[in-house]
Amino acid sequence: MQPFRPSAPRAGLGFRARQLAHGGLPLAVWLGAVAGVVALGLSLPPAARIQGIVEVTHATVRAPADGRIAALLVGMHEEVQAGQVVARMDDTALRLQLAELAAEIEMHRAELAGSRSELDRVAAEAATRHQLDAAVEHRRLVSALEDARLAALATRTDLEETRIRLSGAATEAQRTEAMVQQGILGEPELVRLRTERDALQRRVAELEQLQAGELARIEAARLRLERYAPGSPPAAAHEDALAPLRWQVQAKEALLDQVAHQVDLLELRAPIAGRIAPLSELARPRSAEDGLRPTAGEWVQAGTLLLTVVDPRPARILAYVPESAVGSLQPAQLLIVRRADGTELGTSLVRSVSPTAVPLPERLWRDPRQEEWGHELVLAATGNERPGERLHLSPAR
Repeated sequence: MQPFRPSAPRAGLGFRARQLAHGGLPLAVWLGAVAGVVALGLSLPPAARIQGIVEVTHATVRAPADGRIAALLVGMHEEVQAGQVVARMDDTALRLQLAELAAEIEMHRAELAGSRSELDRVAAEAATRHQLDAAVEHRRLVSALEDARLAALATRTDLEETRIRLSGAATEAQRTEAMVQQGILGEPELVRLRTERDALQRRVAELEQLQAGELARIEAARLRLERYAPGSPPAAAHEDALAPLRWQVQAKEALLDQVAHQVDLLELRAPIAGRIAPLSELARPRSAEDGLRPTAGEWVQAGTLLLTVVDPRPARILAYVPESAVGSLQPAQLLIVRRADGTELGTSLVRSVSPTAVPLPERLWRDPRQEEWGHELVLAATGNERPGERLHLSPAR
C-alpha cells in the first residue's frame, strides 16, 4: 500500500515556475541571484554582531593614603586642566605634625646656637689665657736677657776695678822690693804686698772666667728670645662638640620635608587635561557601590578611586566580532560606524584584526554574568565619537 503524498505543493511550484518563465525572467537566473544574496549574507557578519567601543584616554585620581576627603573641587563632566587641583584630603593631623616638627627644629637650633655661643666663649677665654701666657713668657725671656746683661756689666766693672787694684799692688810691690834691697823697709812689708798682689791676680782670673760665663748667658738668653714664638691658641673643637646637635636638626628637617611632601600629596591634581567622567563611562560596575563617587567628608582607604579624568578627544575604535565571522573580514575593510541609536558617524578602515579571540570589555557583555570573547578589530576614530560610547559597526556595501 503506497503512502499518501499530496501533490498540491509540487503543482504550485510548477505553476510559479511557469509564471516566472512567462514573465520573461529565466528560472536559473532568479535562483542564482537568490543564492548569491544568501551567500553574501552568510559571509559577512551581521551589523548587530559587530559591537564596538571608543577607546578612552583617561587618568584616575586616587586617595594617596587612608583618610577623610576634605573637598571635591570639581563636578561631574566639568572640564579640567592638567595640574589643576581637583580634590583635597584632610591634612589636619599632618599639619599639626608639621607645626610640632617646626617647633622642635627651632628648639634644637636654639640649643645649637647656645652651645656654639658657649664654645665660642670658652675658646675666647682660652685664647686670652694663651695670649697672657705668651706675654708673660716673653717678658720672662726679656727679663732673663736683661738680668744676664746686668750681671755681665757688674762682673765687668768688678773686673776692671780688680785689674786697677792689681796694677797698683804690682807697682807697690816693685817699689817696696827696691826699698827692701836698699834696706829702707823690712822684708815683712814686701811679703804682705806680694800676697795682696797674688790675691788680686787670682781674683782677676776668677772675674774673667765669670765674665765669659755671663757673656754665654747673654747669648743664650738672646737666642731664646729670638726663637720664642707664642704660636696659635688651641683650636676650639666646635665641629666635634656640635655634631650631635647638628645631626638632630638635620634629622628633624628631613622628617619635616617628608611630612611636607605628604601634605602636598593630599592636594590632588588632575594628571591630564579633560573632563570629569563617571565610572560608568569606562567600565561596567561589578556592584552598585563601584559606580558611586565618594563625597566630601567620607573616609576612604588608600588607592580608592576619587575621580576619573577623560580626554574628550576620541582615540580609536575597538570592535569585536565572533569567531565564526572573523574570516570574512580583512585588515583594510571599510566599516560603517553608527551609534547605538542608529546615528551614522562615518566610515573607518580596519587597521588590524587580533589573531586570537580576546575577552570583550564588560560593557559589551549581553549577560553581565557571562563572559564573552571575540576577535578585536582596531579602527581609526572618525572624530565624531564620544570617548567611551558604544558603537555598532557594519560592512560598507
